[in-house]
Amino acid sequence: MVTLLQSLVTVWQRVSMQRAQMRL
Repeated sequence: MVTLLQSLVTVWQRVSMQRAQMRL
């Protein structure tokens, strides 16, 4: 369970970073 949550957080961070780059 911990691994799944950790991976989910990582994916969310990656998506948020991509969105920020798109804004710029």
